[in-house]
Amino acid sequence: MKKTLVILMAMIVGLGVTAQTNKPNRLKLQLKNGDTKVYDMANVDRITFEYVKPQRTTDLPPLRFTVPTSFTGSYVQKVMYDGMKVAEICLEYIKPLGERRVVAYPIDENGDPDLTAGVSLSDGGSVKWNSAENSVTYEAGEQALTEAYIVNSYVIADQPEGEIQTATVEPELLDDVRGDEENHYAIVKIGTQFWMAENLATQRYTNGENLPLMSSADVTTWNANTTGACHKYGDNDDMATVYGLLYNGYAVTSENGLAPEGWEVPTIDQWKALKSYGGAKSANYKDEVPMSWSGWKEPGAEGAENNPNNITGFSALPGGYYGASATGDADEYVDAWFWSSTEYYDALSRSNTLNTTRMNAVATGFVVYDTSGHAFNFGHSVRCIRK
Repeated sequence: MKKTLVILMAMIVGLGVTAQTNKPNRLKLQLKNGDTKVYDMANVDRITFEYVKPQRTTDLPPLRFTVPTSFTGSYVQKVMYDGMKVAEICLEYIKPLGERRVVAYPIDENGDPDLTAGVSLSDGGSVKWNSAENSVTYEAGEQALTEAYIVNSYVIADQPEGEIQTATVEPELLDDVRGDEENHYAIVKIGTQFWMAENLATQRYTNGENLPLMSSADVTTWNANTTGACHKYGDNDDMATVYGLLYNGYAVTSENGLAPEGWEVPTIDQWKALKSYGGAKSANYKDEVPMSWSGWKEPGAEGAENNPNNITGFSALPGGYYGASATGDADEYVDAWFWSSTEYYDALSRSNTLNTTRMNAVATGFVVYDTSGHAFNFGHSVRCIRK
């Protein structure tokens, strides 16, 4: 019986490895620690690279880092030292202030940001989150920081004594590699949740299997599909680059996996938590791109509540949807529909559906549909949330 060869990426990063096919039917791995592994390819069905998050060590020297002034690549930046992430810096919405702040969080021993020990780099204040309530306590400081320090796994504003090492800062992206397909997504922190700041764009499941890509002419085939499929709105490659792809509900619920490793398609309760923190106005989540081929159609009058302000950084764009009928593509530039992973039984059709969320170009509200659902043969956008 053929088997799957799993290579743990944390081991490769730590030990160093080169792989070569010594013969056409053999895979040879030479590790830097001197070990050699040889596999008979006749017994291997596929090779899967899995990322294992390394644990953080607290044995670090005092570190200095420069506060970033641009978040164009991602709303989350990572502070790196000796190949290890030691802090996260987020341009995030602080609800009690009604504004964004640049906040740094140290990384704990499990490799996760410590949300109870944040420091506002915008003014030197403190930021502490209650994860159970998705709420924040903010104590303002007195001066914006251009540099900050990490000492004993804490971010501090004042320079410590003794020798200080320099850490680097770079955009933190969700790097999603599936075989020869690579997608890289910006990340945003909203409340205590970390979201993709872009729509999913993969044409493969997490296990590497291809997702059928159906064209606008394939409505009949799309409606008959029960195993998962995706679609480019209008079959337009440029639009797919901005909006990502539309997926049917079968792709969302497939055992093959749709979300990147370490992430998941959000439940409707996770969507509700987003709305609870970010507010009921759709303007808070919509990208501020002016009307163009990629913008929101007919935004409200200047200053109207439905004008995009994107204060949360969610950066929604109106990707439309692929209809579960002969209509095919619909509501480009008007609607942003997103799947949840929560099933909802529809008594009228006597079938299971999936809860959805919606942001509209002219409507003011961000709607979370927790008491209704869409049939699995709709095509909607997918945003993922970090586990």
